[in-house]
Amino acid sequence: MSAPVYASTPPLEWHACDRPGSHIEDRRTDVSVLCASMTAPRDYAKNDGQTVPVQVMRVRFGDQLAPRDAIFFNFGGPGSDPRVPLEFTAGRWIDAAPDDELMSGFHAVARRFDLVTVVPRGLDAQRPLVCDFDRELPLTDLYEDRDSNKTWRALIDTTRRFAKRCGADLMNVEMNTRTHVEDIETFRTTAGYGKLSFFGSSYGTTVALWYGALYPGQVKRMMLDAVVDIRQTWEAMLKTGPESADSAFMDSLIQPAVEKPSVYGLGTRNDVLLGRLMRMPLWLRMAWQNDLHRPADLIAALTLSDWLVEGMTIQQVGAAIPANTYSVSPDIHRQATQTAHHLYSHLARSHLFPAYANDFDEEDRPTATAVNLAIQCNDTPWDRHVDTWRRFILNRIGWSFNLGEGHILTSLTCAQWPRHAVALPDFHELAKLPPVLVVHGEYDRRTPWSGAQATMSLMPKARALLARGYTHHGVVNDTRSRCIEHTVAQYLLNGRIPAREITHCPVDTP
Repeated sequence: MSAPVYASTPPLEWHACDRPGSHIEDRRTDVSVLCASMTAPRDYAKNDGQTVPVQVMRVRFGDQLAPRDAIFFNFGGPGSDPRVPLEFTAGRWIDAAPDDELMSGFHAVARRFDLVTVVPRGLDAQRPLVCDFDRELPLTDLYEDRDSNKTWRALIDTTRRFAKRCGADLMNVEMNTRTHVEDIETFRTTAGYGKLSFFGSSYGTTVALWYGALYPGQVKRMMLDAVVDIRQTWEAMLKTGPESADSAFMDSLIQPAVEKPSVYGLGTRNDVLLGRLMRMPLWLRMAWQNDLHRPADLIAALTLSDWLVEGMTIQQVGAAIPANTYSVSPDIHRQATQTAHHLYSHLARSHLFPAYANDFDEEDRPTATAVNLAIQCNDTPWDRHVDTWRRFILNRIGWSFNLGEGHILTSLTCAQWPRHAVALPDFHELAKLPPVLVVHGEYDRRTPWSGAQATMSLMPKARALLARGYTHHGVVNDTRSRCIEHTVAQYLLNGRIPAREITHCPVDTP
């Protein structure tokens, strides 16, 4: 697809980024971290001359004047501002020692390429999409009595008011993945870059794949970490997600635990162990489900749950954690103790979108939530019948450990959202991309490996690094695996791709 023709975009005026704290350029004279406000069409579909400012960031290491190619970064979301993680990642790469066999390749990448990002619309502090729920969501009441018609009516009414108010915002027309992708292409041409390389993680893989389908000829390289099933709508991913997550949960946590009853003390039957987990108070399941990654984590969760059900106060639970013996194995005891402290710290947290709620400052959370919901609700169609979603939620709560609050709130909100139709790319165009490198955790519960494989099927030249036994969401720069880190760095640096379609990489679980 050729680039669309829009009104002339003024040149970028780079300046020092306005942000608090100390930063990498404060201690290094060979690094610049610059920001700019880019003028972009408000509505690419209309192209009626109305424009809006879109914020962009560039990290440059080494020669500040020589022209260079760029790697575009999106670390996930939707609803996450990429500027802080970009600067953090750039700092790690730039500071890597030459003799660090894992990170030295990334140091070379940072020296050769500009590291850039475009801030998704709605997240700019000067022009935020600010919507919040007008009352406290009655989720606690739902956990106490999931069959209460009064509670469901309150939950449906609260999400309806949010959808109506937020969806009516004039910015809503801009809140979708396609607009963000068009902003990336506007940035590429305005900044004077040739083909872009991509570093996408989670929702960032959606952004990269949409760009690749729309502008395959403008892609140099594409590294996708924790890949979504791009064939599915947001609704389809929400509906199939809990079942896929349950399968990975069974294989990576429950089965290993019952295979070593003398170590974990959780019995020998996986159905009995799963039954114990499903009998945990629902509010604890919602709070903790994304924090369980090892069999030892199950010991901690069940121990704390049992204490609370038996009547211990939260303060008493906190005092009992360090004195308890969780396993006869010193290593498993240490892991379980560590997890127990972690789970205890989350007892009082906000559970809204728990998978990444702690990534945001409290003051940023309403904007992040609004952008997250707007993009999911706008990108693809949703079933508009809230009663259908109520039945779905009640059904999944009954048998899925991995149905979360994000599933509940997203489905009810998007069912009532005044959606603006978005033209989807033709994902068969992905076959035109150069070789793509996929990195994925074997037991990633948020983006299942089966979905990543489905996306790979659209790209015949794609190759994958599968992190064996890995349960976390997102792999790159979080392992000590040369098979992962060195391979990714060399791919970004010179396009070197593994010969095998799937390379199985051993990793240490963080």
